Amino acid sequence: MRLGPATLSPLLELLQEVAGDPEDDLHWFIARILGELRHPLAVAALGQLIQTTNQAEVAAIAATSLAKSGELALPVLSQLLHQPEQRVLAAQALTQLGLVVAVPLLISVVDDDDPQVRAVAVEGLTAFRDPQITPVLAAALGDPSATVRLAALRGLGSRGQQLPQIAALTSEIARLLEDLNLEVGLQAAIALGRLQALGPLDRLLDRPLIPLALKIQVLRSLAWCETPAALEILQRRLQASLQGGPEDPDCHGISLALIQILGRIERSDLQGTATDSLLAALSLGQHRCWSPDQAAACALSLGQLAHSQAFEPLVQLLARPLAPVRFQVIAALKRIDPDHGRQRLEAMRLEAIATPTAPDTPPLTEGTADGIAFALTEWPA
Repeated sequence: MRLGPATLSPLLELLQEVAGDPEDDLHWFIARILGELRHPLAVAALGQLIQTTNQAEVAAIAATSLAKSGELALPVLSQLLHQPEQRVLAAQALTQLGLVVAVPLLISVVDDDDPQVRAVAVEGLTAFRDPQITPVLAAALGDPSATVRLAALRGLGSRGQQLPQIAALTSEIARLLEDLNLEVGLQAAIALGRLQALGPLDRLLDRPLIPLALKIQVLRSLAWCETPAALEILQRRLQASLQGGPEDPDCHGISLALIQILGRIERSDLQGTATDSLLAALSLGQHRCWSPDQAAACALSLGQLAHSQAFEPLVQLLARPLAPVRFQVIAALKRIDPDHGRQRLEAMRLEAIATPTAPDTPPLTEGTADGIAFALTEWPA
């Protein structure tokens, strides 16, 4: 049912009647309806309700209803911005408006004393592509509030390589990689990935005392770039992590993350290189006794990439007696060669029985032979 102007007078009268009873649930109900009317009197009533109610929920609903009123609400919201107690709600409503005309009002409070107001304003500005906003977001990178810095990073990262003066901004964002607030550092890594800033991301991995969570996010950001240069960094980091010693407790976590990340490369012209990297790591990993989660992750990633050259190397992983690893290998083999994979396993098993010491073919280990037998039982003919 559509609400018309005739609805307005009864609603305003009812709102006046319940004004003396702050516990009356009609306040929020009326506020919601007033937001649908888009009438100057309704807007004025909502602004008054925000200032007089002592219920946070009612004030929030009234602010949301103001946002639904469009440009009609701008004068009221502008007035509310000058009142400290209502400034946050006013900024939130301006953000919800989604109108370019709200940009100057939001910019006017990015230096407010209240960090919550600053955060809401900066977050709201990120939705717009107005050229005057980029310097505001760049300045917010130095805000003392972590919430504001996070909002600025999200806004700049969402603009990607369309940003002007990208080199200077990249330097400012890179500085936040080692922010005292870990969440800010993580968001800085995400932003740098969207800006294709490989250098700062790569260099951070060599810094001491960097949390593992941040290192992993840096690796993910590099992968999102999906460029040959980014993939080369990931390859190099994987080899280094597999060769790391016990003095580096992050080696296992880094290598596991890299194995998983390489399996998610989507650019078809890079998937072959990613597969080669995993196969090289698999060879080294077997020599160094990979953990079950690394072995299972490698099988999963090779299955996701589904390149044919991974079939026989994956078969060697069947020597792992743990069922989770074997099941992951079987799933990968099925994906790589769904039509003839089972026959290939059967042929390998029969060849090993008939010619166990063929000079040009390494003999199957007992574990691999057992693994092939297990795979054949799990892969119906």
